[in-house]
Amino acid sequence: MPSRQNRRRVLILLAAVALAALAVSSGLAASAASAASAATVAVPRLVWHRCASPAQQGFQCATARVPLDYFNPRGPTIHLAVIRHRASDRAHRIGTLFFNPGGPGASGTVALPLLVERLPAALRALRERFELASWDPR
Repeated sequence: MPSRQNRRRVLILLAAVALAALAVSSGLAASAASAASAATVAVPRLVWHRCASPAQQGFQCATARVPLDYFNPRGPTIHLAVIRHRASDRAHRIGTLFFNPGGPGASGTVALPLLVERLPAALRALRERFELASWDPR
């Protein structure tokens, strides 16, 4: 039986996640108008492979080639490192949760494996039902 303190921590964490999701969705709505005027760019095809670092054991890595400026999609491109942890219960997989490491200086390709490793018991079901993904925004 989880202690009252552990339940409180889980509730605080869930509230923080909900607030972050609200902030992201508000930002997405605001940027949708400007994105509508940008040229359409094809979604990059990701080729997933085992990550090379021992700290990323159990994760898959890929590289996305994207425009540096979406208003100039035929201009210079950059490569973004991405990482994912596959849902362990693929038969009941719900979808993908994307983790943005924030900044400055945080890399999701480093932070996500650390986060997944330290998930509290109440949130471990996330690993079963969701693919967890992140990126290196630098």
